[in-house]
Amino acid sequence: MGVVLGERECFDVCVSHPEREVVGAERAEALLAPLGDRDLEAIRHVKLSNKSYTIEAAECVAAKLGDLFSVTSVDVSDVIAGRPEAEALRVLSRLAAAFASRRLTAVDVSDNALGQKGIDALLPLLEAQRLKSLRICNNGMSAAAAEQLASLVEAADLETFHYHNNMSGDEGAAAVARIVERAPNLKDFRFSGTRAGRDGSLAVARSLEKLENLEKLDLVDNTLALSGGAAVASFISTRAPPLHTLDLRDCSLGDDGFKPIAEALEALGELTHLDVSGNELTPASVGFLPVTVVQRLLTLALEDNEIQNAGSRNLATLLLRARPARLRALLASTNEITSTGALTLARAIAVACPGLAKLDLDGNGLSTDALDQLPEILGEGVVLGPMDDNDEEAEEEEKEEEDAEVEALIAATEKHLSTTTTTTTTK
Repeated sequence: MGVVLGERECFDVCVSHPEREVVGAERAEALLAPLGDRDLEAIRHVKLSNKSYTIEAAECVAAKLGDLFSVTSVDVSDVIAGRPEAEALRVLSRLAAAFASRRLTAVDVSDNALGQKGIDALLPLLEAQRLKSLRICNNGMSAAAAEQLASLVEAADLETFHYHNNMSGDEGAAAVARIVERAPNLKDFRFSGTRAGRDGSLAVARSLEKLENLEKLDLVDNTLALSGGAAVASFISTRAPPLHTLDLRDCSLGDDGFKPIAEALEALGELTHLDVSGNELTPASVGFLPVTVVQRLLTLALEDNEIQNAGSRNLATLLLRARPARLRALLASTNEITSTGALTLARAIAVACPGLAKLDLDGNGLSTDALDQLPEILGEGVVLGPMDDNDEEAEEEEKEEEDAEVEALIAATEKHLSTTTTTTTTK
């Protein structure tokens, strides 16, 4: 919920009964019994998720929670699974009504297959509230439902907004963009898996332009392409937000859409997690990443692209120049890399990335011999991800000439590290 509260301030029905279950009136009484021993005025956050309530149970819950006048945060995610639609809507309406007079700052209504009817049922949680956190994911939100949400939400104070795995399309994306445009304080924005096409994705990308405080951006599974990539790059370079996490997986960027973003990343002094997997990136794209950016990263994900052996060597060169001591995870599975490229990359990692803990290279074309060599080259500190999908029968591509630049960089790095260690030991 984006809310940090102590145990005394939270009431969660799953604390003592975490199992998934259908809750009737009698069971609801038992789940709420611990409230009798609590200071009701101290409770700020109520979580009812991971249970499926009957209407009788919802009536009981609403009556019991009516005395929690200090509540500011409500989680009613996943509370109607398996209930008939008519009953489900009544359950949502009754639970929402229990908090109608509260001044709420955080609401999670995810995983309820809402649609427009569900939003109508949840109006007391959304209407006339100055929310700081809103999560509305996996709810089957149509374009009309997104439009209704945009007309309801007061976004001036919004800091967290998650809108994931809905079915809103381009029109729904435009509605979400209007919410973002009214949310200057947004810090955590997730807009992913919504079936937005190029127009909707571009509208959302352009809506970011005034977000000076954004710390986490998830635009997974959008059609950004060249124009969307340019919009994201413009936002980054113009606003230089304090982004620490940027997830652009499956955004149809291609090299042309990724290049301006990569060049703009130098403006992000706090970026530690970058995911550009699934964007049809070629060998050239690896060279777009600035050395100074890679030096700051904890996670770099390049999965499901087409960087091939040439890109693997480019990545090796980049790592040797950056020597990213902070890098903990490098994900490069399914990239058309064969043994030559994988072993070159592994050698570079061994000397340039002392903190790396995880390397994923599954789904490539490595020989059995190369698979045996990788753990030896990487050493005990690096966990090599599963190689179950690796094509061990894949033949090496036409033998390529040894990359003199990479070999020279590896040798120079090894010499530098050896000299540094000797000097330190002597002192």
